[in-house]
Amino acid sequence: MNTTNQQLMTRKEFNQLNFKDKLKAVWNSGKFIDAHITSVGDSLITNLYKINLFHVEVVYSDIGTSIKEINSYKLGHNCQKFNPPA
Repeated sequence: MNTTNQQLMTRKEFNQLNFKDKLKAVWNSGKFIDAHITSVGDSLITNLYKINLFHVEVVYSDIGTSIKEINSYKLGHNCQKFNPPA
């Protein structure tokens, strides 16, 4: 299959996927950017990925043993965990 003819997934299409398919998209197409660890209250690990023209954060709870949520952001919009306000 010629990958140059493949249509890129949009953020809107990503948001319409179910939880499992969002994870598959992140694992198959996401480029890892950074990780953020929070130790206040419940420990959380948030990994940030780039897919095409949007970012996706995958939030793990219990020291990375379970995925709590998956959020997407427009490219250029700041995720507070990675760019806290000054």
